Amino acid sequence: MAGLSVKKILKVISEVRSASGGPARLCVVGDGPAVRDVSLTLSAGATDAVNGVSAGFDVLSPGDVPLDARLLGRWRLLVLVAPGLEAAQAARLVAAARAARVAVAALVPDRDAPGGAAWLAAVGVSRGDSAASLGRPGEPKPTLQGRLAVALGDDGIALAQRLPALRRPVADHLVLSAARQNPSHFSDVDVDLEAIMSEVEHIERVDTAVDQLSLREAVVLSIEFESGVAEVHSRPVIAGSNREVGTMLRSLHTADLKHYTSLVEFARKRGFRTN
Repeated sequence: MAGLSVKKILKVISEVRSASGGPARLCVVGDGPAVRDVSLTLSAGATDAVNGVSAGFDVLSPGDVPLDARLLGRWRLLVLVAPGLEAAQAARLVAAARAARVAVAALVPDRDAPGGAAWLAAVGVSRGDSAASLGRPGEPKPTLQGRLAVALGDDGIALAQRLPALRRPVADHLVLSAARQNPSHFSDVDVDLEAIMSEVEHIERVDTAVDQLSLREAVVLSIEFESGVAEVHSRPVIAGSNREVGTMLRSLHTADLKHYTSLVEFARKRGFRTN
């Protein structure tokens, strides 16, 4: 990241957050243990969680969801949890949401069975807007998190800042969407999202601690960051599909190494241990 200090990076993050207008609002709807399970899963890792549930979305029983379009319009997306939610109730909510131009997604674990297919048909939700699981090991796809990322589109970025459980699905969707929209530029996409998300989490840790950092801590964090982004830029992010991107990444990698070397030399002169 040529020419970017940690201070500048934090300034950019702050500006993006200020301009985002707040995250898109979700409303999880249903009754019973499945709703609690969805709420806890979506809240995993959220810093604003109370009793395990984030304030980044609402959770309501079917009877508490307003059917008036003006009131429903406060949400970007209704998330229906099929287990424990009667089809007739869900159908009324879907009709109201459509009238209010609110998107709908549904978690239907048995969507591939006759009962699940019948529930979707009765409610009026397409198979493409439904999910089979919460993405735990061994559970079938598609996951609810992935469906939410698709439904939210670009609006998912701000929400993913509050809900770490959505970060990977939102990143996946945005990268794949960009690739589909530009097939002549990106014939083969191989993005190391784990490395990218690791660097995002690194920046966020710095952001929360920035007022408490000593000079030594700031220098060590800067060294770690430059080392991390140098590693990311050295990898084949776009696999053999775009020569210009490859040239740019090599230039960024060279700049990252120069920054890293300069920071290490500064730390040595100050007598700071960096490992």
